[in-house]
Amino acid sequence: MIRIKKLLVFLLIVLSLGMGFVACSNDSPEEDTRYPPYGIAPDYYTGTVESDTKIGMHMEGQCSVKISLTLVGGYITEVSFLEATGHSETLGKRLVIEKAPAEIVAKNSVEIDAVSSATVSRNLVVSAGKAALAKIPGYVP
Repeated sequence: MIRIKKLLVFLLIVLSLGMGFVACSNDSPEEDTRYPPYGIAPDYYTGTVESDTKIGMHMEGQCSVKISLTLVGGYITEVSFLEATGHSETLGKRLVIEKAPAEIVAKNSVEIDAVSSATVSRNLVVSAGKAALAKIPGYVP
């Protein structure tokens, strides 16, 4: 009788551990992080629009940023800064200007990460990018 109880306890422990491992497994496929930005017209999703370049600008006080976004099939493929004026020269500003284009293309979004000591520069880039996207027919922010 004691032997049967020990066997049952052992089986319960093994089953509960097995259930824990199954619940923690991550068998879901990786998500595609390059999704068309929310609100872009369906033509951009399907790729019927070959290529389009939109320019956006945003000013905040004495600072301004003018940015060019090239979109192909709903994806941002190229980002250029046409103008960035009025900013004090800081390491943070340089990081935003240098790294933002690659981050925008990689994320397919103008919502870039914050950079220490460059909050205004980052916000200007995001706002200018949104202004460029707003020029897409049917875009809803």
